[in-house]
Amino acid sequence: AASAPAAGPACLDTATGQSQAPCPIPVGVVAGLDTWAADWVSTAGIANFPSLNNFWGGLTAPINLCAFTSLTFPPYACLGTSGVLSLNGLAVNATESQWYPYQVLRRTTVGSVELSSILRMPMEQRGVLCQLTLRNTSAIAVTVTVSMDFSEGVRRYADADWARWDCPHGEYGNILAVNGAVLSATDTAGPLPAAMAFAFAILPNTLRLGSVDGIANGTLATVSWQLTLAAGESRVLCYTAAIDRDAQSAAALAEGWAASFEAALALARGQFEARWQQMFTPGNSVFSGHLPTLVTSDEKLRSCYYHGALAMYVLHRTNLPLAPVVFPTLSPTFGLTISYFWDSEMSSNAWAMLEPSAQKMTLRKWLAQELHGAVYAVDCLSLRPAGNWYAANDWAVFRTVDSYLGVTGDLAFLQESIAGTTVIERMASIATAYRSLVAPGQTLADYGENANLLEAAPNYINKVPSLNAGSVYLLRRAAQLLEDSGQVQRAVQLRAEADGLRDAVLQLYVPQQGVWMAEHNDGTRIEMRHCFDYIVIGQALDQDLSARMKTEMTAFVNQELVSGSWFRAMSLLDVSAPRSTRPDNGSTGSFDGWPALSTEVMCRFGAYSSALDLLHRVEPVLREGPFAQSHEFVQPGDRTRISAPIGQDYNEIGGAAFMQSVIKGLFGFDPGLSGSASLTLMAPQAPRGFAGTLQHVTYRGKQYTLVSDANGVHAVTE
Repeated sequence: AASAPAAGPACLDTATGQSQAPCPIPVGVVAGLDTWAADWVSTAGIANFPSLNNFWGGLTAPINLCAFTSLTFPPYACLGTSGVLSLNGLAVNATESQWYPYQVLRRTTVGSVELSSILRMPMEQRGVLCQLTLRNTSAIAVTVTVSMDFSEGVRRYADADWARWDCPHGEYGNILAVNGAVLSATDTAGPLPAAMAFAFAILPNTLRLGSVDGIANGTLATVSWQLTLAAGESRVLCYTAAIDRDAQSAAALAEGWAASFEAALALARGQFEARWQQMFTPGNSVFSGHLPTLVTSDEKLRSCYYHGALAMYVLHRTNLPLAPVVFPTLSPTFGLTISYFWDSEMSSNAWAMLEPSAQKMTLRKWLAQELHGAVYAVDCLSLRPAGNWYAANDWAVFRTVDSYLGVTGDLAFLQESIAGTTVIERMASIATAYRSLVAPGQTLADYGENANLLEAAPNYINKVPSLNAGSVYLLRRAAQLLEDSGQVQRAVQLRAEADGLRDAVLQLYVPQQGVWMAEHNDGTRIEMRHCFDYIVIGQALDQDLSARMKTEMTAFVNQELVSGSWFRAMSLLDVSAPRSTRPDNGSTGSFDGWPALSTEVMCRFGAYSSALDLLHRVEPVLREGPFAQSHEFVQPGDRTRISAPIGQDYNEIGGAAFMQSVIKGLFGFDPGLSGSASLTLMAPQAPRGFAGTLQHVTYRGKQYTLVSDANGVHAVTE
């Protein structure tokens, strides 16, 4: 799949972050982080501003040129916005912004002064680095006053406070102090010690504590510089921020970075790049496994794959006690330390390849939960359950164990005892747990109301076809486990039960429409035109559906859900569409995992051209930034953007499903619970429509290269 190097985004000087000549992208290696930068985007069109993550925490880079907000390093969190830039007394907002996996660049022009900023974070430290460059474009000297306002609402919270969706984001109650060139804030109202400090590479002319924007509680400070710029002259100002238990240690961190700012800026970039490369390196020193390397001249396919990997990259955390490396679901606003079962399952095969050791540790905690109780996630900090009951819990936890066992071959895990029972018996109990949701005399399980299911689809309730089909899958997989352990009669019974449930699910299909009905508790059946049925039924019952059903279901997705360069979770023809407007599960956009999982199902149905076309179509959404929690359509037309941060976050682990759709779907690598010792691929004789290789694929302790060519796909032992 070799080709001439393609021209990529501009390279950056590792010290300054300034653009240089375009970078060549050599085909056959994992391209560096600069390759996956977004385009420069007008801030007028941004609904959800870019975030940064440094594997201990994260922040948002808002419209103000030098500001950050939503800064958290659990258990620490900060209230308000810091680094708010003003020029001659007027706030300076960026007119353009550009996201990178390790930095955010912003720029604008005020009169004759060009302003640009670089925002980075030191890797795995509680800090922020910001550099401001001002350039006088006029033919005469100009004198300006540059000011920055800082908010000081830092607080350290008890671990249990984080086990929820609406996690802490700081509170006022700090005492401010100035010690030389360092501004520090000590929390005096919180239960645990916490402090924050700011330092400056070039000392400000004034540093004032007091009231800003009507807030007069001693929680804000302003620093200012008076600068005279000659014609064509550029000047650079920098600040650093640090958080620690006390003001002295926070100040030491901030002052150290400020004293050698260029080195700190360059070090951050180099360390982030090294961590990215380690994700794809067998035997690396950070992860207990690695991800496969995709080699192809199909640039859009390659972009989808590696941006999927970036979802795991930016969200992995190395400072939470559940395991050495964990993958919280969201950042930088919601549920910052919790891992949702449902979202994590969507890339669980890739998770098993990259971090099998930590995945096993996580599964021990998941399997100990009462999955039909008030839980949809486990908090990686407090180790407590979080949330309300999600109907997808059984499906998600079982299939994540499925992925771990399939990739690693660690069948001894099935005999491990967790919460008083073996894993194999726990799996059997999860597979049969749907029985508690079946009313007397009924066959289909009632999976609850909106809050338990898609939340934004009011008719998608009660006896939904998707998760009932999922229970068919779980029963069959549990049967295979039991049969392999010698419990043949139990396996026969579970398979018979699965067949009966399957027959009931198939009665919910709407012929010629490619969609399914839900049966409500009053006995009415209502047609639903939603991607979730396509995804779960396609994953669970692909061997039970007729060729005509598969064709009709895929036609529904292509005709009613695929739109321009994006996707709708719910068709505009669904009766709920006018009132189902939340962008992740409604009609105005889609959760980013849904189009990815839809491509996997297309591959299961043999519709490889549709799968490849969908991946090619959605790749342009990455011009704004990474895969996110959701993208929404901007009316009129099919233009899309990362959805506004009203319940939608900038980073979400569901984006990793794009990587898994390439691995499981296009290359057909879907290891089973008790598959053969040698790797087998789905439909190996079917051409996929692209040429490429997937290198260093881990399966049961061995490495393989998967090849896609005109004859289909095949595996080669490395």
